[in-house]
Amino acid sequence: MVKRLTGERSWHEVADIWGDEIDDIEAAIEAGRDRAHDR
Repeated sequence: MVKRLTGERSWHEVADIWGDEIDDIEAAIEAGRDRAHDR
């Protein structure tokens, strides 16, 4: 399962990729909250 998910990437590469994804998601959530407050 893990091998299929990560392919030949190292755990550090995978962690970096997921870290970037999570940062983007958190930023989107924050932006959504800001927009909701403006209404």
